[in-house]
Amino acid sequence: MLEALGYGCRDNGLLFSLNAHLWSCALPILRFGDDTQRARYLPALCDGSRIGVQAVTGAGSGFSGVGATGQPGFARPLPGSD
Repeated sequence: MLEALGYGCRDNGLLFSLNAHLWSCALPILRFGDDTQRARYLPALCDGSRIGVQAVTGAGSGFSGVGATGQPGFARPLPGSD
C-alpha cells in the first residue's frame, strides 16, 4: 500500500508524515512496548485520533541525536492533551 501511495500521491509531505508515524512510532510500540503501552497507545495511533511523532533532544546536544545521552522511554503527554 505504501508503495502505491508513493506512485499515486502528489503530496510528498503526507507520505513522509505517514511513514514517520508508522515506522518510528506505531511499529516500535507494537514490537517493543509492553502490553499496557500497546493497549494505551496503539488503538488511537491506528484509528487516527492520535498522531505519533518522534523528537530527539538531550542536555548539551541541542537538536543532534548523535550527542544525546540518557535512558530510552516514553515522553509524558502535555497537560490537557488526554
